[in-house]
Amino acid sequence: MILVILLRITLPLLILRWPLIGGLLSIFLDYIDFNILQAFDPGKLILYQNLDKVLDLHYLTLEFIVALTWRDKLVKKIASSLFFYRIVGVILFEITQAKQLLFFFPNLFEFFFLFYLIYQKFWGEKLLWSRKLSTAVLILLFLFKIYQEFSLHLVNYQPWLGSQVLGIGK
Repeated sequence: MILVILLRITLPLLILRWPLIGGLLSIFLDYIDFNILQAFDPGKLILYQNLDKVLDLHYLTLEFIVALTWRDKLVKKIASSLFFYRIVGVILFEITQAKQLLFFFPNLFEFFFLFYLIYQKFWGEKLLWSRKLSTAVLILLFLFKIYQEFSLHLVNYQPWLGSQVLGIGK
């Protein structure tokens, strides 16, 4: 468990130097951390669950710091709103321990952050960021994220665990 925690703390620091790579690696580690613990230290999963959201906020905060440096005011405003919306959701979740709250406060920030970085890398100044583009991006991210949050927090479906969760092949 210590190794996973150390990785979850140190790996996101890459976000400050290489935001896209650091963000992608942080999300990837966030998605596999439970699998690693389940394989090597299953007795610690309950303890780790409480720490997981704090570790998520660690890398999200680093992403937010990067987002604050963006020149586009609209994008910065959207990123800030999405970040603080998620913070409210996590705080409410920590107070109530109601997983359903995570469905109503989806983490759109991290995917918006990554999308904007990819947009900047490939289109930059060639394609002007606009309110219409913002709306389209947010709708698409929302649909994807709502499905993911529904799967994870309401029906507890974890596709990366495959048949174990679905009870197939036992």
